[in-house]
Amino acid sequence: MSRIRALFIAIVTASLLTVTANSAFGILVQIGSDCRIPFTLGYPKHAVIQVVAALKSDNYRLVDGQSNMRVSTLRFRGDTTAINDMLKKLADCPVATVAVSFRAIDHTCDWQIDHSVRSNTFAVIVNLKSARIRLEELIIPSANGPKLKSETRISTEP
Repeated sequence: MSRIRALFIAIVTASLLTVTANSAFGILVQIGSDCRIPFTLGYPKHAVIQVVAALKSDNYRLVDGQSNMRVSTLRFRGDTTAINDMLKKLADCPVATVAVSFRAIDHTCDWQIDHSVRSNTFAVIVNLKSARIRLEELIIPSANGPKLKSETRISTEP
């Protein structure tokens, strides 16, 4: 009888763990037109403001977005001038890394941004199926990296 009881407890415990683990991984937040994406707690407030401003403009529009609090996906609609504007704004953001790639996306968006909260990386994916984006006019800005406020020098001299 004790074996059956132990087996029953093991099955119930495994079932509860499976149910709670799936619901924890299934948390998905929709991102609205305010483009509020999650950042790490240590992300500088002025940088958050600059990133959110870069994601909003009259030249382009957010089609949809979602986040699981680790990775956010934002899909935008606009033309070549619009994506050039956004890329420049994102490249100017401190503490952010911007990468650009090209892929045929089965969506009505012209480009998609995958934002990694942990690494502060914005992976901009240009939709090759877009009729509004002219690849020959696309300008990928150079990024000089984050601006450092000051460095503490460590002396190696005795």
